Amino acid sequence: MKKKRILFHSEASYLSSGYSKYYREIMTRIHATGRFLIGEACNYGDFRDERSKSIPWLFYANMPIDEQEAQIYNSNMYHQFGAFKWESSVIDFKPDIVFSCMDHWQQSPIFNSPLRRFYKIVSMSCIDSEPIRDEWIAQIEDADYITSYCDWGLEVARKMSANAKIGVPTPPGGNPDIFKPVLDKKAHKQKSGLNPDSIIFGMIARNQKRKLYPDLFKGFRLALDQLNETHPEVADKTFLYVHSSYPDSGFSFPDLINEHGLSRKVLFTYICHACKQTFVSYFQDARTFCPKCNQYSAQLPNVGMGVAENVLADIYNLMDCYIQYATNEGYGMPLGEAASCGIPTMALDHTAPGDIVRKLNGVPIRVKGVWREVETQADKAYPDNEHLAE
Repeated sequence: MKKKRILFHSEASYLSSGYSKYYREIMTRIHATGRFLIGEACNYGDFRDERSKSIPWLFYANMPIDEQEAQIYNSNMYHQFGAFKWESSVIDFKPDIVFSCMDHWQQSPIFNSPLRRFYKIVSMSCIDSEPIRDEWIAQIEDADYITSYCDWGLEVARKMSANAKIGVPTPPGGNPDIFKPVLDKKAHKQKSGLNPDSIIFGMIARNQKRKLYPDLFKGFRLALDQLNETHPEVADKTFLYVHSSYPDSGFSFPDLINEHGLSRKVLFTYICHACKQTFVSYFQDARTFCPKCNQYSAQLPNVGMGVAENVLADIYNLMDCYIQYATNEGYGMPLGEAASCGIPTMALDHTAPGDIVRKLNGVPIRVKGVWREVETQADKAYPDNEHLAE
């Protein structure tokens, strides 16, 4: 029997973005069955990247390889989302099925391709807010099968379209052999140079507009102030852990630290680009010295230079509570990874995290207000920081 050919479309599987992790796990499992021929047509993927050499399936990189290609690549915003080399990938691989997990506008190349009639589309529709724009509804209805990260996303799709071919939710899942609790949490903290009796609240997310880092810092400051009045000994050993990027397209961590007087209360992850050492530290600017090789080459992690999954699991296990604080999410993948490590969770009770945190028996944080965002014409939320502090 001829094997079906599935071409996966998302961000390169060796990157550290949420999309990369999501479809890397799916591809790995499908590839292991031996029942399908699979390929990866990846955005931000580069043949010259050493990490691409170990990929066990066909790999179609979308990045330009010379100056002439770079000029073409930069001439159209949709080229970065796969349009640059989509047709050549499809002609070579000849997929029966295209599986895509990205934002709606990032999936446009596979829906608008002149080769669209030759393949079926399974779309993991990243529904992270509502209402959905008309052009996105049309895209959902054009797909041959719609799935989403969670029940909430599919309910929004059903509400917005009577014609979409909606299936079942396909929530993200990490490797349970990696994301699991440590046997001795105090010893684990001490190994990272932390007080074994410390109490650590943490958040793992890109530093971007919709991630509510200013509110997280404000809520944490409120909590410390309340603790200082009633249990100062608890406040003294309570910390916030931020695993994020700086600089990025979001907020200034040094400004937030200074604004709320948290210079010795917020911990960050640093990665040395020279020796690959990962370490925990108070904020030391965008770049600092590595304590292992003593080179001025340690930086905060980012999508291109992230930590290995076993290191990420170690970071989760430093935490006593995980917080997902964002205006909106399609899922909030760290919620599931943190829970897999046995960490209690909290999340803003809006869009998908409100659904997920309840499934994890976590704590929903109240919404204080909702506004309509200009860019997406969808409703976003801001939190009740006093409730977070409580």
